[in-house]
Amino acid sequence: MVLAGPPKVEKWMHPAFERGRFLERAIGNATFRIAAKKADLNEKIQQWLRLNRLAALCPTGAALSTLSDRTDVTARVCRSLQVRHLN
Repeated sequence: MVLAGPPKVEKWMHPAFERGRFLERAIGNATFRIAAKKADLNEKIQQWLRLNRLAALCPTGAALSTLSDRTDVTARVCRSLQVRHLN
């Protein structure tokens, strides 16, 4: 059973509630998509780190410098994700 309010107020209130429900759903969907993209990004970072660790098993002189740079950048990205509490 739904009780209606005064007609003057109900005329504006009902559409506002419907817009609010729509926005809540939109925010929920966006939050879900952001969480999914974040999980995908974290998985890609982990894959990148695994590849760098494998590359370190048979290094050459130039590869060590590149590997070190890649590892530093990846580690900074991981830290920034953790600092922003997005994990």
